[in-house]
Amino acid sequence: MLRVSIYDDNDSLRETLAMVVEMTDELVLAGSYPDAMQVLETVANDVLDVILMDIEMPQRTGSGKNLTSRAFKAS
Repeated sequence: MLRVSIYDDNDSLRETLAMVVEMTDELVLAGSYPDAMQVLETVANDVLDVILMDIEMPQRTGSGKNLTSRAFKAS
């Protein structure tokens, strides 16, 4: 089983992705979040196999561009 976490500010897309993950036998939804700032906290407290993240979210501008790489280094 792969643990998946979703980060997207589009509610409809985030909910659709969550439904797809939940309907797939090999996947477990670890969390679904509306902003990228929660990724560092999540990976520090949970073991994730896959992170689905909108790369154009407002929180990913400036210094936030490295959130994904820092998150994987933290885990």
